[in-house]
Amino acid sequence: MTVYKKVSSATGKVSWFCTFYYKDYQGKRHQKKKEGFTTQREAKQFERDFIAQYDTSTSALFKDFVKVYLADKKRQYRAVTEKEVSNIIKARLTPFFGEMALCEIQPSDVRRWQNDLAADGLQSSTARSYNQTLSAIVNYACHLYGLKTNPAQLAGKIDTRNYKAEKRQLH
Repeated sequence: MTVYKKVSSATGKVSWFCTFYYKDYQGKRHQKKKEGFTTQREAKQFERDFIAQYDTSTSALFKDFVKVYLADKKRQYRAVTEKEVSNIIKARLTPFFGEMALCEIQPSDVRRWQNDLAADGLQSSTARSYNQTLSAIVNYACHLYGLKTNPAQLAGKIDTRNYKAEKRQLH
């Protein structure tokens, strides 16, 4: 943590700033400096959050990696699609996978999540859409950040025939 205290010579007011290095998605090293924090704790928190957002390794938490994914895809998505994907991530993906490291997600975890979707009584098309969003995020990690396998693909698609039968049994 590289946080420093700064005292204004004119007013004598104390403020804090942080300066640190991070690597971008291409592996280039950059220095970041941010000033104007009122407490040391705020400056340290900013540094932690910034580094977590730009952590390009697949050991990043799913909830942090999703922020990188959405920031990159924002240019490709229409506004409606971006909002829909953000809502899916907030409502269905982050609550289940949020605290898991991206590289630690297993096909069995994805299958358990798919079974939870079936138990919630969602339409099969809605559940497939959620599954496709998860698969797209993990594919993004595979192609651009070196994740070895996509557990969503290994777990398979949601089988709509069994899904419909389970839904009928629930009612």
